[in-house]
Amino acid sequence: MIKLCFKHRYLLLSSLIFITALILRLYNLDGTSLWKDEAVYANNSYGTFADFLARTRDNNSSPIFLPFIYWLLGDFAKNNFAVRFIPMLFGSVAVFVSLQFYRVGLSKKVTLIAAFWLAIAPVQIKYAQEVREYSLAVLISCLLIYGFLKSLKQRNLQGAYFFLAVLAFTPFASYGNIFLAGILLACLLLSDIGEQQFSWLKSLLLSAALLGATFISYLITAKYQMGIGKAYYLLYAYPPEECADLKKWLLKANTKYIKYALGGAIPATVAAVSMLLFSLLAFKNRYLKSPEAHLLVALILLWLASNTLAFLDLYPFWGMRQHLFAAPLIIIVTVASFVYLFSRLKYNIIYSLALVLLVIMPATYFKIKSVYAEVEDIQSPIIKIDQEATNDPVFIYYGSVAAINFHYPDRNFYLSQAKRKDLKTMYREIIALNSCRVYLVFSHMHRGEDKKLIKLLQKRGHRIVSIDKYRRARLVKLDTCA
Repeated sequence: MIKLCFKHRYLLLSSLIFITALILRLYNLDGTSLWKDEAVYANNSYGTFADFLARTRDNNSSPIFLPFIYWLLGDFAKNNFAVRFIPMLFGSVAVFVSLQFYRVGLSKKVTLIAAFWLAIAPVQIKYAQEVREYSLAVLISCLLIYGFLKSLKQRNLQGAYFFLAVLAFTPFASYGNIFLAGILLACLLLSDIGEQQFSWLKSLLLSAALLGATFISYLITAKYQMGIGKAYYLLYAYPPEECADLKKWLLKANTKYIKYALGGAIPATVAAVSMLLFSLLAFKNRYLKSPEAHLLVALILLWLASNTLAFLDLYPFWGMRQHLFAAPLIIIVTVASFVYLFSRLKYNIIYSLALVLLVIMPATYFKIKSVYAEVEDIQSPIIKIDQEATNDPVFIYYGSVAAINFHYPDRNFYLSQAKRKDLKTMYREIIALNSCRVYLVFSHMHRGEDKKLIKLLQKRGHRIVSIDKYRRARLVKLDTCA
């Protein structure tokens, strides 16, 4: 029995890792209401195909694949659990795919530890529970890496079929992954040239798959969304014009690039040191032809490309979620560095490293305010209003409209049409309700606009009867006849 367990220990460990990933992503999946960005994503996917496509182009920043999945699901995806189940599934499958890397050249040690890291990383859990494309981006990265390694291992055209299929799918799933796909493709072609196994047919097919799909995706959605990348909330993700601020920006941006991918400052520091040593020793010991070294080169190129794209104002760099697709590659190279640096020590050191990860990664939960998705509890204020059983009108702050439309599509609430910072319009909307008692519901408040509106109402002589606070939401009972 002991020999049997030892023989099948990889299957046992990989099963435990996958089950752990699944449990962590399923836990509290429907615990809170959808916050604004999730609700916008979900609401865009309802109605006719023409309506869904128009909203995806005008009111979204992702390619068409995931919104299309929600459109196909229709009425089924109209509750917290159902609408979040798809991203959860993508995040879990990403861990499963990462457990298969040993089949295409990585060692089982590297595969197990990297998959374990991906399974318990708080940032991975967070975005696997959000109704957006970021967990899908992580899955696409894992598939791209698998296809890349498979093509390195089997350099003929048959070995590249899987990679070709993923390249053709990538532009319809995640824009960020296009950069990773292009870099992995370039690394593969350069490696083929170096190994004197270059094939014009294979290179043309792979390049055509990526470029053709990118062009089609651009025509369907991307060209209509070009302005979203420079939205006000992403301005920090581009380099400042002042040289004094530029150095500070570069340091913070590149630190966060690794920190968020790995789950904390300590892993990021260890990763930076180990990758540097790994690259130096790999060059010294002629280790550059290994799959791990190819991935290291790809990571360096991706890092350079990410900085360059930010300087060209083409893609935000500092944003955590916009570069979540890089996490699998960063994790694999970090773990491979550990394994390579300690390869001459006793075998148990590898599993000791896995134990270290088990200690470090959960510790980062205490540093991240919301491991399990963003929290904007829009439902509790409505429940409180229903319990009071009045006919007083309910004013919905503009930042709460998307969530209200998702959770309460048939309720007769007044949905604010005001824009950001437009307190005067909000005030006029409230007064126009012509009621002595009005409920004000707030969530996703922009820079304290709820407090500013309350002060404006009080300044104009209206009385605040009560204020109930919830998680990133607020219910205000207003007396306009006082």
